[in-house]
Amino acid sequence: MAAAPLAVRRSPRSWAGQHWAKGQPFAEARSRGWRPSSAAHTLVMATDLPIDAQLPALLAAVEEVGAAVLVAAPGAGKSTRVAPALLPSVSGQVLLLQPRRIAARSLAARLSDERGEALGGTVGYQVRHDKVGDGHTRLWVLTEGILTRRLQHDPYLEGVGAVILDEFHERSLQVDVALAWCNELRRTIRPDLRLVVMSATIDPQPVADFLGGCPVVASAGRAFPVATHYQAPAQRQGTVDALVAGVERAWAEDQQGGDVLAFLPGVGEISSAVSLLRSRLDGPVLPLHGSLPPAEQDAALRPDSRRRVIIATNVAETSLTIPGVSAVVDSGFHRVARFDAERGLEVLRLERISRWNAEQRAGRAGRTGPGWCLRLWSRLEDQRLTERPLAEIAQADLAPLCLQLRQIHGDDLRQFPWFEAPEAQALESAEALLSELGLIRVPFGPVSERGRYISGLPLHPRLACLLLRAEALGCLGLGAAVAAIVSEGGLRRRDASGPAAGQYADIEYDLDILAGRAEGHGPARRQAELSRRDLLRAWGSAGNDNSNSWQAADLAQLPDLLLAAYPDRVAKRSAPNSNRLQWAGGSGELAESSCAYLRPGRSGEALCLAYGVRGISGRSQNRTVIDGAAPIDAELIRRSLPEAWKEGLELRWNEAKQRVEGARVTRVGRLVIAYEAGAALDPQAASACFYQQLLGFWQQLVEQRWPAAWGLCLRLRWLAQQAPGAAFPNPIVCPAAAAQFVGHWAQGCWAVADLTDPLPQLMTAIGWQRQAELERLAPPQISLPNGQQRSLDYTDPQLPPTLRVRIQHCFGWQVGPRVLDGQLPLRLELLAPNDRPQQITDDLAGFWAGSYALVRKDLRGRYPKHPWPEDPATAPPLAPRRGKGG
Repeated sequence: MAAAPLAVRRSPRSWAGQHWAKGQPFAEARSRGWRPSSAAHTLVMATDLPIDAQLPALLAAVEEVGAAVLVAAPGAGKSTRVAPALLPSVSGQVLLLQPRRIAARSLAARLSDERGEALGGTVGYQVRHDKVGDGHTRLWVLTEGILTRRLQHDPYLEGVGAVILDEFHERSLQVDVALAWCNELRRTIRPDLRLVVMSATIDPQPVADFLGGCPVVASAGRAFPVATHYQAPAQRQGTVDALVAGVERAWAEDQQGGDVLAFLPGVGEISSAVSLLRSRLDGPVLPLHGSLPPAEQDAALRPDSRRRVIIATNVAETSLTIPGVSAVVDSGFHRVARFDAERGLEVLRLERISRWNAEQRAGRAGRTGPGWCLRLWSRLEDQRLTERPLAEIAQADLAPLCLQLRQIHGDDLRQFPWFEAPEAQALESAEALLSELGLIRVPFGPVSERGRYISGLPLHPRLACLLLRAEALGCLGLGAAVAAIVSEGGLRRRDASGPAAGQYADIEYDLDILAGRAEGHGPARRQAELSRRDLLRAWGSAGNDNSNSWQAADLAQLPDLLLAAYPDRVAKRSAPNSNRLQWAGGSGELAESSCAYLRPGRSGEALCLAYGVRGISGRSQNRTVIDGAAPIDAELIRRSLPEAWKEGLELRWNEAKQRVEGARVTRVGRLVIAYEAGAALDPQAASACFYQQLLGFWQQLVEQRWPAAWGLCLRLRWLAQQAPGAAFPNPIVCPAAAAQFVGHWAQGCWAVADLTDPLPQLMTAIGWQRQAELERLAPPQISLPNGQQRSLDYTDPQLPPTLRVRIQHCFGWQVGPRVLDGQLPLRLELLAPNDRPQQITDDLAGFWAGSYALVRKDLRGRYPKHPWPEDPATAPPLAPRRGKGG
């Protein structure tokens, strides 16, 4: 379903662009007379780049096959050269995907500058809450999430001629989806869609194979040697202090005299480091991270005649080119998004970087000349770094994606054409959450009206449900504030004791911090305020209340709002004075900084909503800490979650007493919030419950308490294996036979103590007509020559039944006894007078004629008073001695 080609606006001076379509690189264009110009609508390419030599091969591959994988080392120029090269030969728009907003904006600006055009003309960009371009823009630089949202209302990418996935090695969840869906479009209804996957460090073959065996094009980069130094922080020296010292060292030792680029994990650390360095160094010290306004980001990316220090998060690791950098100081940490299953949201966690991250960071110092890099860890720690980060799909919360992809693929995402499929358990967990939130009807089922209403919004489903409830209650401003606080994990300092609890506990105190009425964690407060504004802006298309404030009277709605986002986090205290909360999916301890934390001698609300939960991993144990909890009323739970609220008489199995007992129970989902034991039992229901329990352990019970009945069961199992045509009921092997037997046996019983010997039930199941046949085919005992009876062992159904007997008691048997109507000889375990085994055989006649002579010789010496005839087959059997075994 291809759209009509867009009209391509060509400038009078686009000669080089026309020759690119023929596969000629810039170097050849220059050789034919083209020169850079400052006039509008011309390509202004100041230098040759390594990628230029490979553009003809890349363009030819895309033209012939429709897809290609480009592996280009850092500094090759792939991000700035490939998309403009494709533009003249593609009918429609070219979408160039970038992993971060700051990279998308800066790349679009650079591409426009190189064309000598204003941004928003031929080249534009779109990131969250920011778009520059119009209907005439042909080259769009997008963040990956923008494309995912576009696919929801434009799944066939009408009007798009090519998609370029840059920095694919970062393996974000959104870029995996883009690759999978674009490949599916090319394979089915859009064979005209061009697709290029670009990266500096991936193994290209799996991607090329996924794209149908498309060509792989490789390009060298432009990099200079980087001298790497290691300096572990001093004892008790924090990350920020260690980095400040490292920057001062780089400022003094870097002989190139270029800018210093330093990496810290987060906004708070960057703010502290900037403040310290501005008081110690002469040059400008600039921050660089995704939360900065665009003007401040541009200031860090713009060349400057002065020597500078730029302190950045991992946004500067790839994609961005910061001119003038000759030294890098690397803290060795970053914050990455991980799905926190206990909190139910993706959160940023502080982690040690991988070796791949470290190499990327060091490489920023060698882009324009020899570089200098200081790593703030030891060489030993360097050897312990993991090789590369995991793909996001292996560690992300899939709930938002599962809701989004329903718009383009369908309900069962197990059938989505993944490049690398997520674990089945992760998909099932995401679907279960969407179902519990009421956004889909059933897991892997159709989306509900509620889900359809919010599916196009760039919000986590939990937060969308919270805002949806806030809109219904008329307090959208409060809802946005609560959602922002929850997404930040709370605003209180975790090292401080909790203040006196308000009526709504932690969330109320966090709201006071957000409003500036209480002290809290400064960076988290600033980020929460930005998030609050973003949420209200995103909700603007679906809500009509854009208020940025809330009233004190609105606070009564807080439990209702939190319950809308966390219906699975209804919790109860394990005891009235306990700080341990239990919910259906786990349990945890209240943090001392929580308003709900109880000091000695105090008691608290029995029911809480545990909305802020985090896991802590230690050397000896893992524990779960609850930073955010709010008291909640049982009536609100019953009213808000009618399907989860269950109360009534329940039967329970008391394992210790081995009996069924009754209790009056109130539960929310799987969480029991009230339990009253000793309720009267309905006899029929109690017997049915006991029957279900007994099915699980009846064999062990019969074996332990009723040997005769168990022996009959073993004989029936043996017959089922050795003579299946006999068709006797077999409760050990056949579930239907077991259910019938246990049903008769347990009828009217509630406890193990009520049971009687099951042998009569087993015999009844066989039927009196066939009991004689059973005795003939598989007798329980055998008569010995001296008249004694010996039991047969039918334990192993693969072997003949075993008879354990003293050799002397077999005297007079010429051949051994048989079962199955004389068809199968017994397995004889022949014993000495001390009952120790001497021989195992199923051929007694062969034993008499063969090895008996050697056994007789040995036993005559050890037991001279016992008779040991030379011809045992005709000798009289040894008479049983009173009180002796045989």
